[in-house]
Order: sequence, then structure tokens, then C-alpha cells
Amino acid sequence: MLNTKYTRTTITLPEELLFEIKKKALMEKRTIKDIVYEGLTSYIRKKSNPITPLSISSFIGAWGKGESGSEFVKRMRYGKEEKAREKYLAKLWKKSF
Repeated sequence: MLNTKYTRTTITLPEELLFEIKKKALMEKRTIKDIVYEGLTSYIRKKSNPITPLSISSFIGAWGKGESGSEFVKRMRYGKEEKAREKYLAKLWKKSF
């Protein structure tokens, strides 16, 4: 297995955008990967995060008086909405076959 710092993924782009990316890559003699990497890196750096960061006490409980971090994550990950979404997606998956 190769040990690289990259992970492969698939993204869906409008044809016009992919055409512009390819054109820019050809004009600059760069790869599509380089163009996409540069664009996403620039976006991540510029994007301000309006959500206030969680404090460490929210993960370990407020001085032992709150829920533990793992309980918080379970509650957030497996809440009613998540369970309903997983059920809906499973139903869609079964219909597609």
C-alpha cells in the first residue's frame, strides 16, 4: 500500500467548470489536481467560521457535571434526525436495486 499524503475522492462538477479548470491547467502547464488543490486551499483559508468553537469542557463535561464527550458525540451522531436520515437512505438504496 502506498503511503502518501493524498486521498482519492470523486467530486461532481458542472461541465463548464471542469472545462475552465482544464483550460487553466493547460495554459499554466499544471495538473488539474494542482488547480483544484489550490482553489480548495484558498477557499478553506478565506472562509470565516461563524460557528463558535466548542470548548474542551463541552467534550469532557463541565467539571465533571455534564455529559461526557463520548456521550455528547453519540447523542449528536445518533439523534432522531440522523436515525431518520439513515432509515430513509437505506430505503432509497433498496429501491435502487
